[in-house]
Amino acid sequence: MPARELHTVSLRIQAGEMLLDGLDVMHVSHELGLSEATVRKYRAMIERGGIAALRTLSLGGRRSALDDSARAMLREALARLPRDYAIENERWTIGAVGQLIQREFGLSFSRVYVRQLIIDLGFGDRLRPVSLSSTPGKPPKLDAEGFAWLLAVLKQSPRVCGIEADRWTNARLRLAVEARYGVRYSHSHMWKLISEHGLSSFVSRGRHSATNR
Repeated sequence: MPARELHTVSLRIQAGEMLLDGLDVMHVSHELGLSEATVRKYRAMIERGGIAALRTLSLGGRRSALDDSARAMLREALARLPRDYAIENERWTIGAVGQLIQREFGLSFSRVYVRQLIIDLGFGDRLRPVSLSSTPGKPPKLDAEGFAWLLAVLKQSPRVCGIEADRWTNARLRLAVEARYGVRYSHSHMWKLISEHGLSSFVSRGRHSATNR
């Protein structure tokens, strides 16, 4: 699956989560650079089948490329060890599962999608813990390496993270952080993080900034 399609699937899920958080169609449309008609379609899908209705679809309303038999095979693999499948890892990671999917089914998915797939199959506890510091009741914090990575990617286009866009927005940056670290920050928390570290100038804040894709 091309990078643009991978980003579109992740963007659809992001839009669904924002709608579930109570944001209106216009806000989601402007934030993510989607048409209002598309966001209204996603809202209708969620009203009928919840966020799962978006997660089980690929582009153009097609069913997910992984059918029931493929998911059953992955479920069996996750219950065993990577080396049983000729993958040199001590435990399953997002990258190792993505490698298995690529080898067995000839498909490439984003890290966000693979992570969600692992969770949906009931093996979220097998994922390698995220190496971020946190205190109870507060979002995990990026460490020095995390902020070095953040500064590096912000100096480049979102394409370096597989996001088909020319400019960084808060939503796109949250997608990139989630794909790398497996944590999801709110819009306000992400803005607080980049502002505190002098990185806010790299992120567009304009109402229509997300439309430049």
